[in-house]
Amino acid sequence: MIRNSFSFLEGITEKFERSLWRRGILVWEDFCNYDRISGIEPERKRFYDRQLTEMIKELKEGNSVFFTSLLKKHEHWKLFEEFKSDTICLDIETNGLPFNYGGHITLIGLYDGYE
Repeated sequence: MIRNSFSFLEGITEKFERSLWRRGILVWEDFCNYDRISGIEPERKRFYDRQLTEMIKELKEGNSVFFTSLLKKHEHWKLFEEFKSDTICLDIETNGLPFNYGGHITLIGLYDGYE
């Protein structure tokens, strides 16, 4: 999923990201292979190309720390597929009440990418 993400690039909104996908620009390499992309100034396109080239390199090297510092915390799930052999997902459910008003944990789940 991370290779399909462009919205972390400064100035690329989720709406513009979806428009890239509709144009067939689905992964970083697709983006870099275009000389021009409508809606992106040439200088900005070159800047994005440099960023994406670095990301491709870091992904090949398995550098998850590079990406966790780049992405917002709520987007870290996008890294799961690429790094699932070194990842565990933790889900904690509660009854929804504050702790001092009877709130408590109702379920703790772990997923390692396999079970």
